[in-house]
Amino acid sequence: MSLENMIKSIKEIHHEYVVLIKIGAFYHAYGKDAYIISYLFGYKRKSFGSNSSTCGFPKSALSYVESKLEEKKINYILIDLSLIHISEPTRLQLIS
Repeated sequence: MSLENMIKSIKEIHHEYVVLIKIGAFYHAYGKDAYIISYLFGYKRKSFGSNSSTCGFPKSALSYVESKLEEKKINYILIDLSLIHISEPTRLQLIS
């Protein structure tokens, strides 16, 4: 499953949440979530995939981002890709 398809699947379930995905030392938001993060924090957006955007910030800024999202009463979900194992093309499993 590509990252773009995984993001679409997550947003289908959690469409009312800003989804922040940890990849390496950065958290990334995609699509409309990238616009929200860019607007609130002044982070730059970049093109991603077909007609989409991404916006990222270092993991050291996570507590600041979380506190501001909570202050603005914006629901969010954090996903750490290092904890996800993809065993089938359409199935995600968390490794504990």
